[in-house]
Amino acid sequence: MDSGEATNSQQDPMLGRTVSQYRVVRKIAQGGMGAIYEATHLESGIRAAVKVLLPELSSRADAVSRFFTEAKATSMLEHPALVKIFEHGKSPDGEAFIVMEYIDGESLRQAQDKTYFGGSALLLLHQMASGLAVAHGKRIIHRDLKPDNIMLVSDPSAPAKRRVKILDFGIAKMLPDGSAKEAANAATRTGTLIGTPMYMSPEQCRASAPPDEKTDVYSLGIILYEMLYGEPPFTSESAGELFALQMFADPPRLKQRVPAIPDQLDELVHRLLAKQPATRPSMVELATALESITSTGLEDGAAQDRPSVASSRARSNQGEEIGSTSGIVRAQLPNNPRRADHGERVAATSPKKGGLVLVILSATFLLVVIAVLLILRNRQPVAPPPVVTNGIQPPPPSAAMPDAGTNAGAGPSTTLPASPPPSTATDPAANGKHSKSGKSGKASHKAVKTGAGNKLQVDLWK
Repeated sequence: MDSGEATNSQQDPMLGRTVSQYRVVRKIAQGGMGAIYEATHLESGIRAAVKVLLPELSSRADAVSRFFTEAKATSMLEHPALVKIFEHGKSPDGEAFIVMEYIDGESLRQAQDKTYFGGSALLLLHQMASGLAVAHGKRIIHRDLKPDNIMLVSDPSAPAKRRVKILDFGIAKMLPDGSAKEAANAATRTGTLIGTPMYMSPEQCRASAPPDEKTDVYSLGIILYEMLYGEPPFTSESAGELFALQMFADPPRLKQRVPAIPDQLDELVHRLLAKQPATRPSMVELATALESITSTGLEDGAAQDRPSVASSRARSNQGEEIGSTSGIVRAQLPNNPRRADHGERVAATSPKKGGLVLVILSATFLLVVIAVLLILRNRQPVAPPPVVTNGIQPPPPSAAMPDAGTNAGAGPSTTLPASPPPSTATDPAANGKHSKSGKSGKASHKAVKTGAGNKLQVDLWK
């Protein structure tokens, strides 16, 4: 053993150990329940993957039972898209392990960070649906389908030049009439949430009833949506918000975001994401439907060729995005840019500063104009002062019109005959009385306020 191997052995005690008939060579990945190692068979030298439950969980009966559910469920299945299980058990030290097929590839999540699968998405999804149809035929549902649990292996003979391998049946559920009754007892009970919120079905989020095969169909619908558009239909940094979106919000139609896809494909994705399980097709029906769609109308490309990237760039250039918008509102705006970080977190793209300043200035100007209009509308007119010449009030313009003093209660006025033209002199006492009545003349010009003009609602963002 060289110095490098000695250092690794000190860092991880599993390295160099023998598990069953396999010698552990290197650590591949670390998960929440255990770690995965590359190992070689002691006699044949065949490579395998060894999944070991964490030591603190190996002493818990419930954790070990759930861990072995993956081995029992997957060992019942035979399909090229499903990983093969060789054996499982406990080491002399009490560590639970599973020995499975070694897969030399990358996860769909890792591949999507570099590649856009616009043209080959249907071929890859057909492999997934065909493998899961076999699992459903054995009354086994996965319940945690996501790009991280789907491996892609280079295979020139495969339709998309890549072979799909579905991993991690660790939270798989065997339905009551399955062949392994003990595995059903280890399955998650009603009222417990298990899965990844961004890919969970509405019935999984509610946890009100045990999910059936249609929950895997919903998850595949989200995966297909993400492969074609570049992002899932619902994204948020909050798990609770994602639960609400999955249960209540209508996903934006895929064709609104990717106009090039055929109507038949848009309708299929819409059915896969139906809120009611009965509305979704079965996994066998999904595989058949995918065979009938000859093309997506798109082509494979680099990650920056995803429609979501182009949409994000276009709206960011226009300064239209509001970073504080809630996830529910974002999900209901078909072209709102969002960028997912490995399917777990999302960060909204900030608008350009120039566009934001322009919006603020426009809003401020509009508010000032509205305020000025309201002040002018509600302003009370002022009556002109009476005109007095040498102490004599000019005569009224018409003999039939009462003077201002009559309206104000200042005193009587005299009605004169129509012909000849009237000539009336007002004595100083009457004139003085009339002058006082001018103060109350404002009462006849009382302003009338209208309800429609006093309250204006302006939506600055529409």
